[in-house]
Amino acid sequence: MERTLASLATAELPPSYAGVLVVENGERGGASRVVAACPPSIRAEYLHIPRRGKCAALNAAVGRTSGSLVVFADDDVRFDRGTLVAYAAAAQQDPSGAYFGGPFGVDCEVPPPDWLRDYLPASAVGWELADGREGHTFIGFNWAAFADDILAAGGFCERIGPGAQTGCSVGDETELQRRLRARGLRGRYVPEARVFHFVPPERCSPEWAIERAYRSGIASAMLRSLARKRVLGYPPWLVRRAAADALRVAYATLFGDAHTSYAARFAWAKSRGRLVGTARRRAGESQCDNHL
Repeated sequence: MERTLASLATAELPPSYAGVLVVENGERGGASRVVAACPPSIRAEYLHIPRRGKCAALNAAVGRTSGSLVVFADDDVRFDRGTLVAYAAAAQQDPSGAYFGGPFGVDCEVPPPDWLRDYLPASAVGWELADGREGHTFIGFNWAAFADDILAAGGFCERIGPGAQTGCSVGDETELQRRLRARGLRGRYVPEARVFHFVPPERCSPEWAIERAYRSGIASAMLRSLARKRVLGYPPWLVRRAAADALRVAYATLFGDAHTSYAARFAWAKSRGRLVGTARRRAGESQCDNHL
């Protein structure tokens, strides 16, 4: 967090800048001391809420910023100097009917091997949009929207995202941005609004990538509409894919090389996640106050 707030202190602040709100939820971990040590220029404010879950914290923040553009960031990003100015300019040009997002790079303590990059999520390798098309889903640590639009859409779903009791730890911004698009908003890419995501070694390792694929599979299934046609409660395509991936793991373990075996384990992890997510979705565990 110190790194994030320090980068904000050296960034260009637009005239519309009102301050930064740091929300800590669940157990207190010392964030208040970090905020208290910030330079006055960034107007940092601390808020604690007892409820666990990232989305509970985000809803608390949005509820205090009605009428404003809210730029979302995590405590492990570094702002580029012109990011906030770029978001403010985009919002001024497009004050209704849009939400915004920008590219991001990564600050890796130890760069991952080249072969692993294809298996890592964008958060661990960086991302930018080449063709500038609208309607994209932007990552949770670098996007912006008007608070009133978020509130009108029902806010963040607190049953998904980091810390959610359902175990669906990713996909919260995807689900909200999908609802914003359903209300007629479009995603506008702002290429100058860049941040850099800190990636420690344990979040770009082969085993972490497989665990992340499993969690991604859970989220993709829980955010998907239930299929009408099912086999043992699951969509036929998922049953076929899961069976094929399980067989592929067995074959690769016996006859494949290291890379073939890893690819098979990765695919099977995602299929297992989809099976688990579908079961939870079927049981109603992903209900988000009528959002899903």
